[in-house]
Amino acid sequence: MNELPSMVGAKAYVRRWGTWRKGLTAFVERVNLGDQETDTPPNIVASEQEQQVRSKEERRGPRDVPLALRYYVLKRDDFRCVVCGASPAITRGVMLHVDHIDPWSKGGATVADNLRTTCEACNLGKGASLP
Repeated sequence: MNELPSMVGAKAYVRRWGTWRKGLTAFVERVNLGDQETDTPPNIVASEQEQQVRSKEERRGPRDVPLALRYYVLKRDDFRCVVCGASPAITRGVMLHVDHIDPWSKGGATVADNLRTTCEACNLGKGASLP
């Protein structure tokens, strides 16, 4: 899965069908349909796990921060790290990140109230831990 020509990793199948084996089963069923009305997609009922993942993602928005929201957060925080105060205007080589306060991987939303400006060192040093 992680080598060419594959463009999709195993995680996508696990996310869609719950397990790798269920994904393979769905593939075999699709192939075995053969000539039976291939113009219409088969009725694949989404698993409860998939529905929960989709609804959670819809509530919290995309993981990537849109550029307009990114600029708003940087401007709100005066283009400086809210943790250590580093600023590219003062210190050469400082790179600022727009960071989720409550990590996206743990259910944090991509909204202005859950975003803050941090320097690269502060952001990458904390990982997905809570502040």
